[in-house]
Amino acid sequence: MSWDWFSQFRKLHRPILELQPRDVTNFIEGTRNALNQEMDIREQAEDWLSRTEGDEAAEERRVLVIVSG
Repeated sequence: MSWDWFSQFRKLHRPILELQPRDVTNFIEGTRNALNQEMDIREQAEDWLSRTEGDEAAEERRVLVIVSG
């Protein structure tokens, strides 16, 4: 199931009487999933950084990961 964060966000900005409980639930669940994915990416990056410590060839890539992360 594809989750379109922007369309869910727009639904939350409708008048309060038009909001359905599932709109809020979908938005919360989608946001939670996106945050979990972000945390997974950060954990993978930290793991990679710790494994490449002292590897001069990886130094430039390590800087790119830190700057973009």
